[in-house]
Amino acid sequence: MNEKAVNHILYRQVKDTDLPIIMDMYTELNSYFYKLGYRLPHPENVGQVWLDSFQRTLGRFSNVFVAEIENQVIGFMLC
Repeated sequence: MNEKAVNHILYRQVKDTDLPIIMDMYTELNSYFYKLGYRLPHPENVGQVWLDSFQRTLGRFSNVFVAEIENQVIGFMLC
Protein backbone atom coordinates (compact mmCIF):
# COMPACT_ATOMS: atom_id res chain seq x y z
CA MET A 1 0.00 0.00 0.00
CA ASN A 2 1.34 3.41 -0.99
CA GLU A 3 0.32 5.94 1.67
CA LYS A 4 0.63 9.68 1.24
CA ALA A 5 1.55 11.93 4.15
CA VAL A 6 -1.49 13.65 5.60
CA ASN A 7 -1.14 17.40 5.91
CA HIS A 8 -2.54 18.67 9.17
CA ILE A 9 -4.76 21.71 9.20
CA LEU A 10 -3.98 24.25 11.90
CA TYR A 11 -6.72 26.62 13.05
CA ARG A 12 -5.66 29.83 14.78
CA GLN A 13 -6.60 33.45 15.33
CA VAL A 14 -5.75 35.82 12.54
CA LYS A 15 -2.49 37.80 12.65
CA ASP A 16 -2.00 41.23 11.09
CA THR A 17 0.18 39.59 8.43
CA ASP A 18 -2.79 37.41 7.39
CA LEU A 19 -5.13 40.33 6.67
CA PRO A 20 -4.03 40.92 3.04
CA ILE A 21 -4.49 37.21 2.32
CA ILE A 22 -8.00 36.98 3.75
CA MET A 23 -8.90 40.28 2.08
CA ASP A 24 -7.95 38.74 -1.28
CA MET A 25 -9.93 35.59 -0.42
CA TYR A 26 -13.00 37.66 0.41
CA THR A 27 -12.66 39.61 -2.85
CA GLU A 28 -12.72 36.32 -4.77
CA LEU A 29 -15.70 35.09 -2.76
CA ASN A 30 -17.59 38.32 -3.39
CA SER A 31 -16.93 38.06 -7.14
CA TYR A 32 -18.39 34.57 -7.07
CA PHE A 33 -21.52 35.87 -5.30
CA TYR A 34 -22.06 38.39 -8.11
CA LYS A 35 -21.84 35.61 -10.70
CA LEU A 36 -24.70 33.92 -8.82
CA GLY A 37 -26.86 37.04 -9.01
CA TYR A 38 -25.86 38.92 -5.84
CA ARG A 39 -27.55 42.34 -6.04
CA LEU A 40 -26.09 44.37 -3.17
CA PRO A 41 -23.86 47.41 -3.86
CA HIS A 42 -20.45 46.58 -5.24
CA PRO A 43 -17.81 48.94 -3.82
CA GLU A 44 -14.67 49.46 -5.86
CA ASN A 45 -12.30 47.89 -3.32
CA VAL A 46 -14.71 45.39 -1.77
CA GLY A 47 -12.00 43.45 0.11
CA GLN A 48 -10.75 46.56 1.89
CA VAL A 49 -14.31 47.75 2.64
CA TRP A 50 -15.08 44.32 4.11
CA LEU A 51 -11.91 44.36 6.22
CA ASP A 52 -12.61 47.89 7.43
CA SER A 53 -16.10 46.83 8.55
CA PHE A 54 -14.75 44.66 11.38
CA GLN A 55 -11.03 45.34 11.82
CA ARG A 56 -11.51 47.93 14.58
CA THR A 57 -13.56 45.45 16.64
CA LEU A 58 -11.22 42.46 16.32
CA GLY A 59 -10.80 40.68 19.61
CA ARG A 60 -13.73 42.51 21.21
CA PHE A 61 -16.89 42.03 19.14
CA SER A 62 -15.49 40.14 16.16
CA ASN A 63 -12.98 37.37 15.65
CA VAL A 64 -11.30 35.93 12.62
CA PHE A 65 -9.77 32.49 12.54
CA VAL A 66 -7.66 31.12 9.72
CA ALA A 67 -6.97 27.59 8.59
CA GLU A 68 -3.48 26.85 7.38
CA ILE A 69 -1.51 23.96 6.01
CA GLU A 70 2.28 24.06 6.13
CA ASN A 71 2.24 27.76 7.11
CA GLN A 72 0.00 28.72 4.18
CA VAL A 73 -3.41 30.24 4.89
CA ILE A 74 -6.07 28.24 3.03
CA GLY A 75 -9.26 29.63 4.54
CA PHE A 76 -10.84 31.89 7.12
CA MET A 77 -13.90 32.27 9.32
CA LEU A 78 -15.28 35.57 10.60
CA CYS A 79 -17.53 35.57 13.65
